[in-house]
Amino acid sequence: MQVSAAAKLPATTTVYVGRQPIYGRGEGLVGYELLYRSGKSNVADFSDGDQASLAVMLAALVEIGLPALTSGRTAFINLTRNGVLCEFPRLFPREKVVFEILEDVCCDEDVMLALRRMAADGHTFALDDFIESERNLRLLEFVRILKLDIQSMEASEFARHAHKYSSFHLIAEKVETQEHHQRCLDLNFAGYQGFWFSRPSILTCSLPAVSRSTVLSLLLLLKGRAIADVSAAANVLATDPALLLRVLRAIPEPPAGGVGTLGETIHAVGSERLAAMCTLLALMPGDDEPAPEAEGVLARARLCEILGGITSRTEAAEALFAGLLLAVAPAQGEQRVDFLKALPLAESARAALTRYEGTVGAIVRAVLSFESGVVQAAQVPGIERLMDDARNRARRARDLLLT
Repeated sequence: MQVSAAAKLPATTTVYVGRQPIYGRGEGLVGYELLYRSGKSNVADFSDGDQASLAVMLAALVEIGLPALTSGRTAFINLTRNGVLCEFPRLFPREKVVFEILEDVCCDEDVMLALRRMAADGHTFALDDFIESERNLRLLEFVRILKLDIQSMEASEFARHAHKYSSFHLIAEKVETQEHHQRCLDLNFAGYQGFWFSRPSILTCSLPAVSRSTVLSLLLLLKGRAIADVSAAANVLATDPALLLRVLRAIPEPPAGGVGTLGETIHAVGSERLAAMCTLLALMPGDDEPAPEAEGVLARARLCEILGGITSRTEAAEALFAGLLLAVAPAQGEQRVDFLKALPLAESARAALTRYEGTVGAIVRAVLSFESGVVQAAQVPGIERLMDDARNRARRARDLLLT
């Protein structure tokens, strides 16, 4: 039976991230500094440093993703004071990210305590625009990497810093001429960054926006950073496929068999990580109202759930999960296969959505055929009543969030 492309939520959010290569001494490309960009213009255009830093972290964590941004190399991400205090570095793989403590982050006791905890957990920190100062000397306890701006100090002072702090991993910034590069080579810098090597480039992606009300509802369930009621959290996720997509991407170490239900997804991401991710999302600008298309795709997911429930509660949960992913996955073909391959899904869920295999796959095929008109309602007795039930179920779940 021919299956038409599935309707999906529109990609209403476009994410931009700049990245500038960092090269090692004789090692070639070793990493990228990730930079805030508000659009296609390749400039750092922002008035709120916290928002800029959080936007980059969100893009790296659950939107564009670290693999696409760095191709497996190290990411360097700027960290403001609030980023330190919220301890968002804990969300990232320790071996893949270096956090640059910006020069305007004061080293009060709260900052020192947060850095001490994260450094003890194995997170790596760098000092950006390092110069010798009382503040920076206090922070040396936590950092392995010092970034020195070759244009911000006299040549003799630059050399003095390089010699005095040679026990650290030194990276030269704003290397823009061959003379700059040679001077850094002579001083045995370990890394180099600047226009002499490469200007920043921009990576972008478009995806459905997350509803702020959904994020806040999840946060309410996570007050103590522990999920007392997984089914309640699953009910919240079931109202926002865009949030589900981000939660799936936030899973640090997927279970051996992957995840195939909302409950499995919540257990895999963990309550502490889920709370931190929702906090990060809540701090960013967002939409309070769902997209106009949301009602239709949520009703379709609930119809999958109802049909799965005819067999068992387990298949109802798996069918709902698959139905929700239809709302954010590419319509069909190789794009959908590649999209789902990048998510930590159980093979049964992936097979149901790409090859329509198994009971859940048969449900997905039937629902899409009915939705597209390939199969008429008259050919499936009772389907219109079930569709009405699905719409009501989706509407009730959404209304509960708003009360």
